[in-house]
Amino acid sequence: MRILEHKDYVRHKAAGRAFIYRTVVDRDEAQRSVVSHVLSRFFDGSPRELVLNLLASEAVDETELARLRELLDRAKGN
Repeated sequence: MRILEHKDYVRHKAAGRAFIYRTVVDRDEAQRSVVSHVLSRFFDGSPRELVLNLLASEAVDETELARLRELLDRAKGN
């Protein structure tokens, strides 16, 4: 928890001998931050390499593939 606090993801306050932690960063922002870190650290900043790695190493069902196709089609249109 101290590491998360040091990274400004959480804060704490004392409640007797215990600490009560609360989030500072919302879930979406934390996810973006982690993905950005993973991209830069392991995939040379390439979202393509990350996606290809995930697709090669994880089972993807038809529903997930349909959703990915939809997202790719939408991204192509931009």
